Amino acid sequence: MGSKELLFEIGTEELPSESVYKGLEQLEEKAAKLFEENRLSFSSIETFATPRRLVLNVKGLSDKQSPQTSRIKGPSLKAAFDAEGKPTAAAMGFSASQGAEVSDLEVVEADGASYIYAVRTEAEVSAADLLPTLLFELIRSISFSKPMRWQIESNLTFARPIRWLLGMLGDQRIDLSFGELNSGGDTYGHRILSRGPIEIESARDYFAKIEKAKVILDPARRKEIIEEGILKVLQPSERANINPKTMSEVINLVEFPTVVCANFSDDYLAIPKKVLTTAMESHQRYFPVEDEDGNLKSKFILVHNGDPAANVTIKKGHERVISARLADAKFFYHEDTKKPLEESIEKLKGVVFQERLGTVYGKALRLQKLSEFLAKALEKDHLVEKAKRAALLSKADLVSEMVVEFPDLQGVMGKEYAMTSGEDIDVAEAIFEHYLPKSFDDELPKSPIGAILSMADKIDTIVGAFAVGLIPSGSQDPYALRRQTQGIVAIVLAMDLEISLGDFIEAAINLYEQENVRFTRQKSEAKREVEDFFAGRIKQHFILLGHAQDVIEAVLAPGLRGLSIIEDKIELLSKEKEGDLVADVFYVYNRCKNLSRSELGTSIEDSLLKQPEEMVLSARLKDVKAEVLKASLEKNFMAMLKLFAGLKGPVDSFFEAVLVMEKDDKIRENRIKILNLASELFEEFADFSKLTMAGD
Repeated sequence: MGSKELLFEIGTEELPSESVYKGLEQLEEKAAKLFEENRLSFSSIETFATPRRLVLNVKGLSDKQSPQTSRIKGPSLKAAFDAEGKPTAAAMGFSASQGAEVSDLEVVEADGASYIYAVRTEAEVSAADLLPTLLFELIRSISFSKPMRWQIESNLTFARPIRWLLGMLGDQRIDLSFGELNSGGDTYGHRILSRGPIEIESARDYFAKIEKAKVILDPARRKEIIEEGILKVLQPSERANINPKTMSEVINLVEFPTVVCANFSDDYLAIPKKVLTTAMESHQRYFPVEDEDGNLKSKFILVHNGDPAANVTIKKGHERVISARLADAKFFYHEDTKKPLEESIEKLKGVVFQERLGTVYGKALRLQKLSEFLAKALEKDHLVEKAKRAALLSKADLVSEMVVEFPDLQGVMGKEYAMTSGEDIDVAEAIFEHYLPKSFDDELPKSPIGAILSMADKIDTIVGAFAVGLIPSGSQDPYALRRQTQGIVAIVLAMDLEISLGDFIEAAINLYEQENVRFTRQKSEAKREVEDFFAGRIKQHFILLGHAQDVIEAVLAPGLRGLSIIEDKIELLSKEKEGDLVADVFYVYNRCKNLSRSELGTSIEDSLLKQPEEMVLSARLKDVKAEVLKASLEKNFMAMLKLFAGLKGPVDSFFEAVLVMEKDDKIRENRIKILNLASELFEEFADFSKLTMAGD
């Protein structure tokens, strides 16, 4: 069986950067799946992408399908042939349904009986015949967040209109259609630096010709060219401030990158640095330039997709653009700083937080109360007033001229305007930090007030969303509740904060209840759902750290307590799980738990204790209870495990000598209460029944 090289190009109008990445990500995976499903083997797959094309290159693609023989089970031999060996109606009907002759049927023994089988060998279709259909399906299978339909007579969609298709199997052209568009033997080079169609004679021929047409197919290579170009246009004492997000976008805005260093007026350096960098990065996709000490210079790096011979003209055009943007920013900054930040709070009454949850002003007032609750719960009463002040001002910058124009600067400008208004530096810093972390791998708040306000802001959003039924499902999470929950978990663990998540959640629910927000479920149900949501994020956090799922579930089962306590227990249980200590604890807990009935409680009546073994166990449990509670308060979790394991002897003696299911109701229930007490003590640590133990 021979093999050939496949080249397939989807030529489009300029794709957004996100669509380039999505297309590139899916192209290889979906192509490989299609080939495997259709029994076409291959040596390797490479994919490339630019703003105007997605390219698939398959080496060693077999020129026809691999053979496939299947056996279809039919009736038993006894039912298929009569005593004289003649085929029955069952055999003839089965063979006809499989398109076979009775003489072609095979007899196979299975499970002590004989059955007839039809053998079907599927035809080996050539790759050339299969590819038009497969490549059509490949295009259709690539999904985008905002697809477009541009053909009047077709429901086919793509990220942007497809303008040409090129398919080559070796030196053979693949003819396929996608709606009204038919493939051809031509491709197109760079929009400006290459003119007219480029004829492709073979798959191997494509790469040399496309590069000659000023198209750098590989995004990684385009990044290298940009980085090398930046070094060439800067002085040795300068460096570009390269935001990874900006770089990832710039890579996919160009097919043939050219790097230019441009300037703006020194007057704009009086604007806060973050304002300047945001204007350059977020709006224009420029790279700011700094000196060796990190001070911003009146320079910026631009990457264009035009003719390098026009660099001077292109540079002047971009300088005019950034000058206009920075002039706006300077105006906004001066307008915003004419009044103290506090004066903007009243305007928040006109800004909707969420239509069923009220205004941003109402949220700021709730954040004050939640911050006070947290500060006191964390025994940081001295921070209460600063935390409340930061909470009140935390959203005031949302109505500033600057943030309306540059939304990415929320929090940044809040801090800046708080400082120009004469607010305490701790308050100003907390206003900025309360948005952290902004992503799963972002930095966390460093100050205690920032951490308090960040957690208050996030729990308010999470609880509010759950209260009115805005619960994440599948990949849908419009209010980023997963990220915000993970943010709280990360802050608590990183700062080793002692806080009951259950109490924190309830405090947030109570504030919404006081505002008469109409819940779509009972308060208790909303709380349980939020706790379960947190438990899922906590579980994921510890799984990513390498802990076993059963250990995590065992520790989380008794409920959400302090996260640092949960962390310590998980680490200890993970370390000790394979040893004798945890094996004994697991054994004792399950022996007691199996006959326990929590509804009976743990109030043991000594007058109903009849046998020495139940008296000994009851007395020992009461002594251990005090020791367990003491060890728990001291966070001496190893001591707790040893206390539990030490109950093995008294528990074994109890079960060997005492009949728990005594006919007398009172005696029976009293004995069950002993087991309830034992189970309850163990659950101060974890639900050990959830552990998966060797030999269990």
